[in-house]
Amino acid sequence: MILTDFFIKRIRTKIVFLFLFVSIIPLVIIGMIITPMSRKTTEEDAYSKLKAVGTVKLHQIINYFSERKKDIDVLSKMPIIIEDLKRLEKAQNKRKMNVAAFIKTNEYLNIIETLNPYLINYKKQYGYYDIFLLDEWGNIFYTVKHESDFGTNIFDGPYSNTALGTAIKSARQNKTVSLSDFESYAPSGNKPTAFLANVIYDYEGQLHGFLALQFSIDQINNIMMEREGLGESGETYLVGEDSYMRSDSRFFKGSTILKKKVNTESVKLGIKNKSGIHIIKDYRDVHVLSFYSSLGLKNLFSCDFDWILLSELDEAEAFNSTNRLQSTYYLIGIVVTIFVIILALFFSKFISTPLKVLKNTAKSIAIGDLSQSISLKQKDEIGQLANSFREMGAGIREKVEQAKQIAGGNYSNMLEPKSEKDELTISLNTMMATLTQVYHFALKKG
Repeated sequence: MILTDFFIKRIRTKIVFLFLFVSIIPLVIIGMIITPMSRKTTEEDAYSKLKAVGTVKLHQIINYFSERKKDIDVLSKMPIIIEDLKRLEKAQNKRKMNVAAFIKTNEYLNIIETLNPYLINYKKQYGYYDIFLLDEWGNIFYTVKHESDFGTNIFDGPYSNTALGTAIKSARQNKTVSLSDFESYAPSGNKPTAFLANVIYDYEGQLHGFLALQFSIDQINNIMMEREGLGESGETYLVGEDSYMRSDSRFFKGSTILKKKVNTESVKLGIKNKSGIHIIKDYRDVHVLSFYSSLGLKNLFSCDFDWILLSELDEAEAFNSTNRLQSTYYLIGIVVTIFVIILALFFSKFISTPLKVLKNTAKSIAIGDLSQSISLKQKDEIGQLANSFREMGAGIREKVEQAKQIAGGNYSNMLEPKSEKDELTISLNTMMATLTQVYHFALKKG
């Protein structure tokens, strides 16, 4: 009840709230319009940029694999490859030695004397981890790195079920370039690796052997780790159909290839050969803008697997400008509110204070106290009201004085009516005239 009286019965409170209503309501309406529009514009801009970056990365990876496909296609047709592989096979058959023993002979070293520096330089120039030469029966006659797979048979040896074995078998079956998925490869220290394999035909068009290129993780990571256009929190990475990463995450110190599982909505849609962009929680449980698309490796290499490329940016960073605008707008709203309250209190004082004086004067007059004087000298409507109160007080005092004179027997002090509607003055004057007549009549009778 007290609170209701405070809001309803105090004009100063009403003035303050009127000021607030007139100033704050437009701010609220403008904020309700601007904030969603700003967020929508920022969202569209962020989506557009992220999609552009993701599309560029997608083309870079596809171009990378397309170039590697051209590399192995050209290399497998090089005369030095065909001739030295034929010489190695011929020498090994002549000696009737298995490959593991033959690669330790001086004759072997003499045959690869020219081939070895050529392939070492090729590996270095194009960034491969290793290069393999195999005969048509799967014997690994040559590798640059000379790891434990060197001199074994890829069809029935200890590494037949590896990614290298998968790539070679697929190339033999399809008679074309074949790509393997990433797997941990024991001869290379169980590091995740993938292989590109192709058939080698002799000059008569008969299958003569196989050429395989072992990818370096660094090359793919270099493409994916490039963050231009992705801000501070953005990243692009590859995920296989098993939901495990095929490139490293920039948010982890160690390698995440084949170790970190990414089971997000983007990956699920990418596995279904869909592409798009939306806001999701990523593998870090952080809300991100996420662009996703499959690479299309099945069409490019006729393989039975694909990778999904994801390009993502933290939602907080993407909408940073909108959040700053919103915070600034809130700050402006608070400052304006404080300013309006101070201004309203200042102006309401000029209204409520003189009204309070007039109220107290009116109360005094109502109880018959005519001693109160009004000192207000404003020239506005309140000043005019104060003048009216002064005139009213002066008029009442005149009438009181007239009444006193009547009581004292003086009936000659007539007052000038303020207007035709000044009934009290007219009535007093009439009463004085009547009393005067009665007085004179009484004198005559006496």
